[in-house]
Amino acid sequence: MVSVLIQFLKSLYAQLQQNRIAFFFLKSVVVFVILKYSFLAFIGAMDVGGLLYFPILEKYDIIQVVRYSYINPTNWIVRSLGYPSYAYKLGVTILGPGGVQINNSCLAIETMIVFFTLISCYPSTRNKLVHLLIGLSCIYLLNLLRIVIVCISTTHSIRVADLNHTIFNLVVYAFIIIYFFFWSKEKAVALH
Repeated sequence: MVSVLIQFLKSLYAQLQQNRIAFFFLKSVVVFVILKYSFLAFIGAMDVGGLLYFPILEKYDIIQVVRYSYINPTNWIVRSLGYPSYAYKLGVTILGPGGVQINNSCLAIETMIVFFTLISCYPSTRNKLVHLLIGLSCIYLLNLLRIVIVCISTTHSIRVADLNHTIFNLVVYAFIIIYFFFWSKEKAVALH
C-alpha cells in the first residue's frame, strides 16, 4: 500500500515537473501555506492564551523585534515632522488624538511571505538572494511609510487611517506583481 502511494506521488511529481507553470504554482501554494501557518503557529505558541503556549519563546520574541524595527523609526520620523510623540511597547502615540498600535497584522509579514514564496519558488537560481533582499527591504520601507502616514493621519481622521490600510495593500501587492514580472522576465526562463 505504501509503495503504491510512493509510486503515485513520484509519477505525479514527474508529470508536474513537465508542466512548469503548474509545478511553479503548486510549489508556491505549498510553500506559502507552510510559511504562513508556521508564522501563525509561532505567534500562537508565544501567546499566554494560545493553544500551544511555550513560555521559553517569550525570550525569543522575534515578533516584538520586528515590531520595534517599525516603532522606533516611526517615532523618529513623526518627531522629525514636528509631531510630539512617544514610543511604547506596541506602537507610537502622538500627543492628542493620534497614534498607532502596531499589531501582528501590521508588520507586513504575510506580504513578505508572498514575495519570498514567488521569488524562491521560481525556476531560476541566479541572484535570488539579492532580489529577495531588495524586494523585502522595499516592502519593509513601504510598510514603514504606511505606518508613519497612518500615525499622522489619525490626528486628523480615523477614516483616513482606515483608507491607508487598503491603499497600502494595493500598492504593496502591485509592487510585488511588477517586481516579480520584471525579475522573472530578466531570468528568461521558459515556463511552458
